[in-house]
Amino acid sequence: MPTNGAERFEANFGSEILRTVFRHWNDARGDRAMPSRNDIDPYRLGRALPNVWLYERDEDGEFSCRLSGEQINRAHSQSIMKRPAREVLGPDYDYPIRQRMNFVLDTPAVLFASMAAPADGRSVTRISLPLCNSDGRPTFTFGASEYLDPDRHIDRDTALVGRADHIVTFSLPDFRQLQSDGTN
Repeated sequence: MPTNGAERFEANFGSEILRTVFRHWNDARGDRAMPSRNDIDPYRLGRALPNVWLYERDEDGEFSCRLSGEQINRAHSQSIMKRPAREVLGPDYDYPIRQRMNFVLDTPAVLFASMAAPADGRSVTRISLPLCNSDGRPTFTFGASEYLDPDRHIDRDTALVGRADHIVTFSLPDFRQLQSDGTN
C-alpha cells in the first residue's frame, strides 16, 4: 500500500515507462516543488526516452513542442518537435489541453490521464510534470505517453485527442490529491 503522496500518485499507473519518467523527475526535484529543465538527464530515462515529450510555454501563454521521442512522433505520424501545440493538437488545444498544461505549471501539480477510443482500439496513458526554467519560473510541461498501438496514428480531429476517461492530479510539493475523476 502506498505510504506517501508520490507513491499514491505513482500507484495510478502500471506502466514501467511512466514510472521511470516520474521517478527520475521526482528524484531530480528533491525537496523543491519541481526540478528545472536542466535537472533532467536523458540517460536516466533509458528505455522511456522514445515516449517523452516537452512543451514550453512562451511569454504569450502559447505552448510549443521542444522535444518529442520516437514513439510520440510515430503516434502522430510525423515529428512534432518545434511545432506549436495548437498545430499539433488541433481543435482540442484551447480546451481542455492548454487548460491542463497551465494547471500543471500554475498550481503546480502532476497529472496522470488515461484515454481510450475502444471503437478503433486506440488508447493512451500519460503523465504531465512541471519543470521550471533556469530562473525558477514554471515554463515546461514534461511527460511521457504510452500508446497501446503507436502505429495507429493519431488523427488530431478525433475523440482521442484532448479527451480523458480518467484524470488524477496531485499538488506540489506536498503531493496532496486534488482530483480523481472520469471527466474531461
